[in-house]
Order: sequence, then structure tokens, then C-alpha cells
Amino acid sequence: MGLLALLVVWLSVPRTALADPPATADAAADAKSRADDALVSGRPSEALALYQKAYAIRRDPALVYNMGRAHQALGDHVAALEQLEQFAASAPPDIKARVPGLDKLLAEVRKNVVTVSIVADVAGATVRIQDRIIGKTPLPGPVRVKPGPTVLIVEKEGHFAYERAVVLQGGALSTFDVKLASKQTTAILTVRSAVVGAEVSVDGKREGMVPTEVVIAAGTHEVELTHSGYRKARSSLVIAAGERRTLDVLLEGDAPITKKWWFWTGLAAVAIGTTVTIIALTTERDPGAGSVAPGRISAGLSF
Repeated sequence: MGLLALLVVWLSVPRTALADPPATADAAADAKSRADDALVSGRPSEALALYQKAYAIRRDPALVYNMGRAHQALGDHVAALEQLEQFAASAPPDIKARVPGLDKLLAEVRKNVVTVSIVADVAGATVRIQDRIIGKTPLPGPVRVKPGPTVLIVEKEGHFAYERAVVLQGGALSTFDVKLASKQTTAILTVRSAVVGAEVSVDGKREGMVPTEVVIAAGTHEVELTHSGYRKARSSLVIAAGERRTLDVLLEGDAPITKKWWFWTGLAAVAIGTTVTIIALTTERDPGAGSVAPGRISAGLSF
């Protein structure tokens, strides 16, 4: 639905249907009329405030719809969806019949909203998406947020904060199973390397590719990095509970063939053999030397 259509669609209730006292009805009708003008004129913020004022005076379901459209015009699709769903659930059939494209409108708005489900293994942790505090675990249910890149943070005192950069897709359900590590018994190790794609193993268990963050128990651990074309790198470290440690690992490339010991040993043997052959083929022998009849041996005679 285009912007023009979005701005010119609104609902109203005839004055004859109002049960409020005349003064109250007049105040609500005046606020709504000014809101309609503001919405059509491209002033959705002003329109929303006036619709809210009118709704505080008179709980007209048509105003719920109008508030949803004002939120939509402002780009707040989460609030728009909440208001439009409220209208769809509570408005009388005759009022909803005046919005024949309601289902299509709801589907359109839902494409711009992400439903996020967050479950944590620790109660009382604060959940934030970007700068918005969602609540404390356990959350009562999924929450709705706008799509796009964001950061999910779950934190509680005495635990390492869970922080993850994500890209949320509109119209989808994103589920996160969050585990918070206690600072009393565990530590966090981040393993990095300049070699992209190097695989990390800690105590023999593969943990992923660099850079990777691993929650480990306090104590001594063996870290190993591998990558095709590079020598395996091993490192041992001791880490304390509650500590965050970053380990940068240098991977050395496999030695080229000219630096391998067997290459030069073999090459030397070949060189010696070549020298002997050249000497044997080009140097005169003393008469009577060797098993060949006495005489001179010149180049070109093989043996």
C-alpha cells in the first residue's frame, strides 16, 4: 500500500452512536478531526498525539486503527502491529467491515517486525536488544523488535555477560538459547590468529574457527590451531576463574621444498653423481687403469 493511501485511510464513528456526554463527545471528536487533518497533511507525530488524546476520552476502536496507521507512517512497525492486531481482535464486525484490506495490511506490517524468543539458564538476568531493555529472565514470552543488525545482551552480576551481534530478519522468528557462565568457576578464552579459517581446538575438542570465544573451567588448558598449508601450533596456558584472556597464535607456513633437509641431501647426491659422470666421460685415464683395455677413454663412451 502506498504512502498516500496509508495517510488518507482513517475511521470515524457517527456522532449519533456516541454515548458520552455532549461536552466529552465534542472534545473527542475535535481531537480526532484535528488528528485526521494532521495525518493527511503528513504530520504523523502530531496526529498520533491527538488520536491518543481522543482515545483517552473515548475508547473508540476506530481510534485504535488510526493510531496504528499513525505509528506505521512514523516507521514504528512494532507499535503499529500491536495497535492493528488490537483493532482486529476487539473491533465490532461492522467497524472492521469498513477496512476490507485489514488482513493484507497486517501481513504487510508483519514483514517489518521480528519476533524474538530468548531463553536463559539463569533467572533474574537483564535482557537488552541494542539499547532497549526487554526485561528480566525468564521473559513472559517472545518480544517484537524491528529487523536489521543489532546486539543481544544478557547479563547478571557474578556471570560473564552474553553479547552477540545478530542480523534479525523481518517477518521471522529468531530464537536464542542463552547460557551464562559463572565467574566463580569458569573463565573466557578468546583465540585469535592472522590466518583466516584456522581451526581451534581446546583440550582436544574442536571449538570453531578464529576468532572464537570459549567458556572453559579454571585451570590448565591446551590450545591447538591447524590450517592447511601451515604447521600445527600448540600452546599451553593457565587461566583463573573470572578471567578473560585473549590468545594470539602465530601459524607458520610449511617450509618450501628448497628448505627441506631431504631436498638438499638428495640434490647433493645428484650433483655428486653428475660430477662423477662428467669426469668419467671427459677425463683421460692412465693406460692400464680399470677393466677396459689399455688406451685412452674419450667423451662419448658410456659405462
